[in-house]
Amino acid sequence: MNDDPRIEAIMQAIRTVESGGNYSAAGASGEFGAYQFMPDTWRKWARVHLNNEDAPLTPENQDAVAHAKIKEWVDDGFNPSDIFALWNSGTASWEGKIGKNAAGVMYNVPRYVVKGLTVLADILLHNSSGMTQHQTKMFYLFYFGRLPDTGELLFWSGKDPVALMHRAITDRAQLMAKEELK
Repeated sequence: MNDDPRIEAIMQAIRTVESGGNYSAAGASGEFGAYQFMPDTWRKWARVHLNNEDAPLTPENQDAVAHAKIKEWVDDGFNPSDIFALWNSGTASWEGKIGKNAAGVMYNVPRYVVKGLTVLADILLHNSSGMTQHQTKMFYLFYFGRLPDTGELLFWSGKDPVALMHRAITDRAQLMAKEELK
């Protein structure tokens, strides 16, 4: 795996939301591991990214498959909201996706996206400690490019980028949560 902070942060957020980081977790719909892979998804992605559809579910294999898939989506231009929706439901659109799956388990993709963004904001805030102001601006510019709500370029903003990005992500998560309740 490479050292792309975007991918590593999204992986950490997904692990946290899905299983609390438990590589042996089992879900109610048949999903398993830290990232809660469905059996068919694991076989397909392991075949593509590990060249072995029967690859054991070691923590290293789970991380390698998750990393490769998230990198693919980042390279395709998907943003964190899209990636959380893709991970949870298989599509980047998440609005209104609330219901019960074939196993009878309730799902709520908007809530999952909000939770993912909130965890990601906390991860980014924690990971940026110890960076210089310039390094922090470059990190967020690289990660997001622009503030999601205002479009303001972080690199030129002159504001504290850590606090600004944390506020922007949590504001967006709160707005999404309000929209879900309508």
